[in-house]
Amino acid sequence: FTVAFAVVEKNTQEEMDKFLEMLKAHGIIPVVVITDGSPLYKDALSARWKDVEHQLCIFHVLADINKVVLNGVRSIKNKIKRQGNKGRKRRRGRPKGNKKKTQRETRKEHAKFIWDNQHLVVKKKLTKGDRKKLKRMYTIAPELKMIRDFIADVHRLFEKDITKQQARNRHTRLMNNPAYQKNSFLVRAMKKLKSEKF
Repeated sequence: FTVAFAVVEKNTQEEMDKFLEMLKAHGIIPVVVITDGSPLYKDALSARWKDVEHQLCIFHVLADINKVVLNGVRSIKNKIKRQGNKGRKRRRGRPKGNKKKTQRETRKEHAKFIWDNQHLVVKKKLTKGDRKKLKRMYTIAPELKMIRDFIADVHRLFEKDITKQQARNRHTRLMNNPAYQKNSFLVRAMKKLKSEKF
């Protein structure tokens, strides 16, 4: 059930401090606090409740990473779509059904296929049909395979029944993967997984 809430014009540190002070004044002593990735909580919580355990909400962490990764997928899709627009314009009187136009249409179809199925790159559990579509996406744009591998590695960080040490080891391997570090979108996504946040 809802204990308390506040509607504020802007979510600032000052507003967060006021809200937490109000909770403390009501005698609330939290044992565990689960928050999104906002930096407003970290010091504010420990300043008021010394022994509180602060956890990040996995849903919010994954949502933030997926957003950045899907921007990367859309960038790949747009690049393929632009390739479909290359070439000289058809001269007047020239027949429409030439080979170049057919190739351009194919590239546009490829871009549309990636657009329609982009969610599969970040989907956690894949069906047989999903895997088949992903395979076709990798044929169109091989760089999508690495993005999908990155997402699989991110999901492995949050698997149940692994120790903190196993999670740390997986985190270190993911953050130090040279292939991931070469992709600007994955570098942005990795910023959401910095050690300080966890």
